[in-house]
Amino acid sequence: MLPCTVYQSLKDVPLYYESPRNDVMPFVPEGVKSVLDIGCGSGGFGENVKLARGAEVWGIEQVAHVAEFARTRLDKVLVGDAIEMMKTIPENTFDLMTANDVLEHLAWPGLALQEAKRILKPGGRVQASLPNIRFWDAFRELAFRADFPQLDQGIYDRTHLRFFTEKSMKRFFAENGYEIERMQGVNATPSRVLRLINLFTGGKYKDCQYLQFVIVARPL
Repeated sequence: MLPCTVYQSLKDVPLYYESPRNDVMPFVPEGVKSVLDIGCGSGGFGENVKLARGAEVWGIEQVAHVAEFARTRLDKVLVGDAIEMMKTIPENTFDLMTANDVLEHLAWPGLALQEAKRILKPGGRVQASLPNIRFWDAFRELAFRADFPQLDQGIYDRTHLRFFTEKSMKRFFAENGYEIERMQGVNATPSRVLRLINLFTGGKYKDCQYLQFVIVARPL
């Protein structure tokens, strides 16, 4: 979603920038003490991590006036392009890099994973949430309505530059030199039609039930 308004207070900031991502919190490893959240928005998720894990949390946010809200909640916020800002961070700085529904907005998301290898401490991890283009609602648009809409948010967010399925997410991390330690779908659709399709196909379309997949991976 491209910003067209300068938000005057935190209550005016859309959920797009503000979500605490409670669905992702169970995937943030215990014991992390230093975290970089790229695409941190107004700092809702990073603040959640600080409270739940007691960690120092830095953020990177491209939208300057949204980053100002994050500065009131996180330990440090860098403003600008995610990959360019990562290049300014010293080696071996963080236990964890988080990227929740962010990598699909980057022209070259693999560069973010490569840069993460440099700034992560030994034993560090990447935790990412990626939208699933095969999510049932999105799949129906393509398969049955022959459409690819351009929306302000969601699977068909007009600012998405990359698209992923469960299968291609695994390949994406492997090709960039990561081993996936944990991967799980979140935000499942309650579609009864999809449940029936999976029943009759032996679960061939089970990945279609999830809006996103959350991944925890370590550099090889």
